[in-house]
Order: sequence, then C-alpha cells, then structure tokens
Amino acid sequence: MIRITFTNLWARRYRLLASSIAVLIGVAFMSGTLVLADTMGRTFDGLFTDVYAGTDVVVRGESAFEQGDQLQFGIDSRPRIDADLIAQVEEVDGVAVATGEVEGYAQVVGSDGEPIGDPMGAPTLGVVWTDVEELNPMNLVEGGPPTGAGEVVIDRGTAEEGTLSVGDTTSVLTAAGPVEVTIAGVALWGEVDSPLGASIAAFDLPTAQE
Repeated sequence: MIRITFTNLWARRYRLLASSIAVLIGVAFMSGTLVLADTMGRTFDGLFTDVYAGTDVVVRGESAFEQGDQLQFGIDSRPRIDADLIAQVEEVDGVAVATGEVEGYAQVVGSDGEPIGDPMGAPTLGVVWTDVEELNPMNLVEGGPPTGAGEVVIDRGTAEEGTLSVGDTTSVLTAAGPVEVTIAGVALWGEVDSPLGASIAAFDLPTAQE
C-alpha cells in the first residue's frame, strides 16, 4: 500500500505540488490578514488610550444592542444624549471638567478637488472642537480653533495629503451635504499626524451638531 501510494503521488506530483502551494498561499494569506487586523486593533486601542488618558468617565446613551459600541449593521446603536446633561455632569462631586462629543461622517476635499480618504476604509470623521484642553485629543500646530460656521481644523495628515494650509478654502462632504469651509487650523491627533490614516475634521459645536 505504501509503494502504491507513493507511486500514485509521484505520477501526480505536479498536481500535488500545485495543491501544496495553494494551501501554503491560503494559510499565509489568512495568517497575514489576522495578524494585520490584530496589529491595527492594538495600535488603535493604544492610540486612543494615550489620547484619552485624562478622561475618567464617558456618559452615553444605552446601547440598543448587546454587542458593539458604535455601529450595528450600519445603525447607530446608542441614542444621542441632551447637551444639557453636560451641566449636570459638571455638578457631580469629583468632576473637574466635562465636555460634549459630536461625531459623524465628514470627508475633506483636497486642493485638487478630490475627496481625501475612503469612507469604506480608514474613517473620515467629523468631530466637535472642544476648548476644554484636558479633554481635547487634538493639538494645534498651525492656526487656531474654529470660531464659527465655515471654519474647520483638520489633522496634519489630511492637510499634507490634500495640499491644504491654514487660510485655504475647500469643501467637506457630510451627511447633510457639502459644506464650504476655511481651514482655521492644522492639528495633531494626540502626537501623530492622523490616527492610522483616518481623516479628522473638527468644527465648532453648532456646526458639528448641524
């Protein structure tokens, strides 16, 4: 039986070789994918841990689903909370500072008229700029904060990719439609140009809420 087995294998050696290579490539692909996903997850976790190191408590709506904090099947699993809750949180004994957070889709358009980033890839986020320094993950390196409608602060990675500078005008694509903006400032996200390729656009509170 052993001799017959080896005889058959030798007769079909090229098929065996091709099958072995296919298996090796498949295993290597899956291993690489899992390692990359795990590495990116750990990197994101470490980055956000550093950025929000000064945040002790986050108050948010109750999730409508058991798993996940953000999106479930494309639906936001946590309802919005009223901005008046910030004042109540500030009155709690032991709270030093508190601020609200607004987040949504926002894709900055570069100087060449092309949107920066891919919404299906790294996140393209619109956030609210907060003047509470202890809770602001963005550190200005050029310009100043957004002071009203039509102004935005972007991360340095997006500014470099889109060839955008302080004072330039461009558009930001949002769920509410395109918004014409002036670049008020360029900032780091923590200590990096952008969080693993994600694009960040920070607006003042009324604009972010809109």
